[in-house]
Amino acid sequence: MKEREGERRLDERLRINREFDSFEDLIDEFVVDISERGAFIRTRGPYAIGDLIPFRFAVLTPELERIEGEARVVRLSDNPPGIGVEFTKLAAFSRYLIERLRARQARSD
Repeated sequence: MKEREGERRLDERLRINREFDSFEDLIDEFVVDISERGAFIRTRGPYAIGDLIPFRFAVLTPELERIEGEARVVRLSDNPPGIGVEFTKLAAFSRYLIERLRARQARSD
């Protein structure tokens, strides 16, 4: 079956799956400007606007906790290299972890 222009097969999707030693490492190394709605993710992956990306960030806090869900690519950037994403699926606990992370960032500013 031939693909229509602009469509992508599901098996071509790339996953983002990374582990970090702390929330600070997550922000410093990989995810910038995270909010309840989305984030900027540093990556050189071959993404396109509209791609749906399953993601999982594992963070030691001192427990192993995961921020996971699915996001849609809404912006591409070459400098710095990365993608702007809007969360399309995010578990309640992942939302809670993002709120904790944002509160921690606000205290350190």
